[in-house]
Formats: sequence, structure tokens, C-alpha cells
Amino acid sequence: MKKIRVFLLVLIIIGVGLLVTQKIWVPKIVDKILKSENIIISAPLSETVIQNKEVVLNNIPLVLRDKLDDKKVILKLDDGKEKVYENNYTEGWATFMVYDFIGYNKDINSYEISLSNYDGGMTYLLVNKSSGDEIYLPGEIIISPNKEKIFSYVASESADMNNGFAIVNLKDSHFQKELEINLNWFPVAANWASDTELEITKISSFEDFRSFNNAEVLPASASKIRYIYVNNKWIEKT
Repeated sequence: MKKIRVFLLVLIIIGVGLLVTQKIWVPKIVDKILKSENIIISAPLSETVIQNKEVVLNNIPLVLRDKLDDKKVILKLDDGKEKVYENNYTEGWATFMVYDFIGYNKDINSYEISLSNYDGGMTYLLVNKSSGDEIYLPGEIIISPNKEKIFSYVASESADMNNGFAIVNLKDSHFQKELEINLNWFPVAANWASDTELEITKISSFEDFRSFNNAEVLPASASKIRYIYVNNKWIEKT
């Protein structure tokens, strides 16, 4: 019994010691994890960062939710080189840009980054880890079963943003846009029926789209649109 009490006392002392010194050892551990993931975010892991930002370890090593003036996103490529994306907080349509690291997508060996615009809109950025090739896309991505094509789409209630989608081919670690379309309807879901066929859920009216956003239930007016890849081009299947 005495040995158990001593053991518990030692555990309590160690626990209190770790709690008191967490400001010292927590940033070092998180920094080590970031480096092991080959992803560096230059903002220092200060007490403020640890307390006010979210630390996640499932392919999103560090997400800095608040906007820090000195924040950069630095991505390490397979050849050891780095790509740097610096935030610009200067007000204005052509100047304001804020990058946020989303994660690493192993299916296409690429980093995913979101780019916030001055009007509150958001653009998707893919950076291939092998080649460093990059491409800006409308929004959320869906990868084909063979991992050679990428579908990206966006639908918004904002009048300042265009609804639309893009289809990209990934070959030899480089992106090539095969199709990009602005829409007068709202694409709300999509899936790959095969490597060469896409099915997109379409909502035509603004009212139905807003209702879908609020309730996440497809309206009766929703329909399916199909695109197929034939003779090296995408066409709408009727």
C-alpha cells in the first residue's frame, strides 16, 4: 500500500510539473510534428497561438484561425525546395489575400490551401508536392476513381461570386484545366460515376438553393446533370 501511495504521489508531481511548464514544451512538440509532416507555418507557436488557435493532427497540423500580420504558409516540396504564400491585409480588391492551409491530399500528392478574398469569397489552391505546380480552382474538390481528374465546384448566395465548376487533369504531377464553366444555376453536390463521367446535382432557383442551405434537404425541383469525356473533351450528356 505504501508503494502505491508513493507511486501516485510521483504521478501527481509529474502531472503538476507538466501543467506548469506546458508553455515551454507544448510549442516544441507541435513544431516537431509540423516538421515531420514537411509543412511549415512561419507564425511562431507562442502562448497566444496555442491558446487561441486550433491544433489538429489529422492532415491539418496547424490551423491559424486568426489573421496574423506576419503569417505565411510555407510548403516543402519533395525536392527540398519551398513555396511561400504570404498574406496581404491591405484593403482592396486587388491586394487583400489571406492563405489558410487545409491539408495534404495523398491521393493526388498535393497540398490544399484556401485563399480568402476582399469580398469574403474564397478560392481553392492546389500545389503539387512533387512538381510545385499550382492551380486555382472554384471550390471543393472531388477526385476521380483513378485519381487522374479533379472536379471542383462552387455555389453561393452572394451576388459577388459566380457559381460554376472546373475539371482538371493531373498528369506527370502537373495540372491541366480541361473545362471551366460559369453557371446560372447552383451545383450543390457531385460524384464521379466513372473516370470519364460526372453527375452533378442542380438547383435552379435562388429560393430553393437558400432553402437547401438552411435545411440540407434537396428540393423537389433538383435535377441531375451529367458530363462525359468523349474524344478528349467534356460534353453535357442529354
